[in-house]
Amino acid sequence: MEFDVAAWNSMILGLAKCGEIDESRKLFDKMPVTNPISRNSMIGGYVRNGMFKEALKLFVKMQEERIQPSEFTMVSLLNASAQIGALKQGEWIHEYIKKNNLELDTIVVTAIIDMYCKCGSKGNALQVFEKIPNRGLSRWNSMIFGLAVNGCEKVAVLLIKMLESSGLKPDSISFMAALTACNHVATVDEDGTFSH
Repeated sequence: MEFDVAAWNSMILGLAKCGEIDESRKLFDKMPVTNPISRNSMIGGYVRNGMFKEALKLFVKMQEERIQPSEFTMVSLLNASAQIGALKQGEWIHEYIKKNNLELDTIVVTAIIDMYCKCGSKGNALQVFEKIPNRGLSRWNSMIFGLAVNGCEKVAVLLIKMLESSGLKPDSISFMAALTACNHVATVDEDGTFSH
């Protein structure tokens, strides 16, 4: 068969999504030519299958080969750093995103906030959250959850109140975040207001 990099990339991603990460890597290693999408697919596959260190190693190799990562790659790496609590690695990735002017869309910013929270660096998470001009619902939810699980329930409850007055409509994730925070610090009155 004639080599088609797009088709191979699809197979790599498909195998990884099915949990066949070893087969995915074998296919990746056999590719005569790779492109950034090939690397992104493999890194994303590693993260999806809980192989976070392997994802970070492949990114280091990308850097050595001077392959420019995409926002998708950075989100996968932020998720990997978050899962293993690799704060220094996560900070480096955040700095890399800023230095290389990668797009700070909703998914990337939410991943940065989530990474800092999961690594226990709630101060950095709050700094990122406070600097963003457009706080979409996913960013609010990520920040509230992150604060609630890091022992900052009172600040999380304050953010819930701010979310309520922001004009955004809370979703089921917002309510889960609210319940997580309230479970530790507050009770909800019958009229829906918070009391401490």
